[in-house]
Amino acid sequence: MALKKTREKHEPEKPPAVVVVKRRGRFEPFDGKKLFASVYHACRDARMDEESAETISAKVLARVEAAIAGKGQVESIELFRIATRELLTINGEAGFQYEHHLDVA
Repeated sequence: MALKKTREKHEPEKPPAVVVVKRRGRFEPFDGKKLFASVYHACRDARMDEESAETISAKVLARVEAAIAGKGQVESIELFRIATRELLTINGEAGFQYEHHLDVA
């Protein structure tokens, strides 16, 4: 009985995902959902309505993704600084909440 040879299907290579280097040296893939959620909560803590918080969170996420595009890895503190800077330019109170959330957590 002859075995059929199968062709491997090759999918186009996806660009490598950005890897985040956490504070204690662990590595994990960048997760935009986590960044979106933390910015969203900072906006809500700044007494922003849900729709505005979602809109601003999406803008900050897009700007952070643009800033880290093409980087193989990025430190979590750099992500935090970029997100803080972007949020402060959009809404100072929400930016303050985001910047200082670690101080009370």
